[in-house]
Amino acid sequence: MADSRAQLMGRHKKEPKPSMSSMNSERKLFCIHYSQCLNYAAKKNWHGFSCQGCKHFEPEPMESPAYWVGQAECCGRLLGEIFMGALASSSRKNHRVVRQAGR
Repeated sequence: MADSRAQLMGRHKKEPKPSMSSMNSERKLFCIHYSQCLNYAAKKNWHGFSCQGCKHFEPEPMESPAYWVGQAECCGRLLGEIFMGALASSSRKNHRVVRQAGR
């Protein structure tokens, strides 16, 4: 009773397989099967693969706009911590150096 992964997913009778390509031509990054095809190509030790001619393309579901707003806010907070924290730390170091030099 070994069902293929595609059958378990309930999407396709056959699993999509990329075609080997020396150039990284047409890749469909936002396909739900992209990571599966990337793993397939890596296991085969290919230097590149193409999605050209694949009939299994299915776009990944898009997140709601609220999700992306939340992601942007998180990124903004992270960048603020990185840069403002680094500036504050640098300012404290410079203040100590100036204070020690003035002794």
